[in-house]
Amino acid sequence: MKSNNIILSSDSSCQFEHPIEETYKKSSSILKKTNTWFTNYSERNAKLKNDSVQIYFAPSKNSKIIGRLKVDSKIHILDEVGNFYLVELANKKNEFYWIDKANVIIPK
Repeated sequence: MKSNNIILSSDSSCQFEHPIEETYKKSSSILKKTNTWFTNYSERNAKLKNDSVQIYFAPSKNSKIIGRLKVDSKIHILDEVGNFYLVELANKKNEFYWIDKANVIIPK
């Protein structure tokens, strides 16, 4: 991973490079539900382990911290990259945040 890009690849012939410091926006519910790379997590409800969980601007510990979440915040996991989940808050649709996987409990 470069300092400001994330590279996703399945093999040497299929590679995708994308800048991580940008605004994330939901384009449609159809894309999220049927065409996600991480179908195990698509629209999955989750809980936070601790209070004051840091939310990041991008999936990197070096990224800007843009706030904190309370332990009772209801989140939906949309995707994952490395040690981070891309989440949407239940009460703030179309706002997306990256949080560390270590701070998340996924009910079975």
